Amino acid sequence: MRSEPRFFLQVWGMPTYHNPGMGQPITPITFGSDGITLSVDGETLDSRVVSGRYLYSVPTALLRSQDPTSELLSSGAVKTLTQKGVSDGLESDSNDITSASSSETNFIVTFNPVNGTVQTFVRDLRLNWTDTMSVTTDGHLYFMKNQLHNAPSQQGGVGKRVKPYKPYRVPLPNGGKEIMLK
Repeated sequence: MRSEPRFFLQVWGMPTYHNPGMGQPITPITFGSDGITLSVDGETLDSRVVSGRYLYSVPTALLRSQDPTSELLSSGAVKTLTQKGVSDGLESDSNDITSASSSETNFIVTFNPVNGTVQTFVRDLRLNWTDTMSVTTDGHLYFMKNQLHNAPSQQGGVGKRVKPYKPYRVPLPNGGKEIMLK
């Protein structure tokens, strides 16, 4: 998957571009597909691009197919599920709830495929550009704050990330846990 057309990124209200410095041109952020997660039954793969605001899905049966037309059929079967904001972290739990970071804000949001809603799950001022999510058997969502928007490639060649780069964890709602596929 590629960046959504005419994508423009703001992080906490500040325009963010690919800006490597050293006389290189400033261009829009165009990160492609990055996060994927499976539904609780393993029948659907959800994905998103970093340079976009939508969550997409495709049946995994089409992705597993060895048919010569499987790539074409998979591309044609991609569904747009919802607009969930810009995110770099993505993970699902045993309740089939998908958690996604919100890189433009200090949120983590959840998507419920049963009713199609997106809700704020975590809001914390310490969070900026969260990524690398993992759901565990003890019912927690773990994630990192990597501050990608403050990397040298986005800040004119000057790194502006602020340590510590530390993991966070929050308990999942409704007893959600790691998905255990058979």
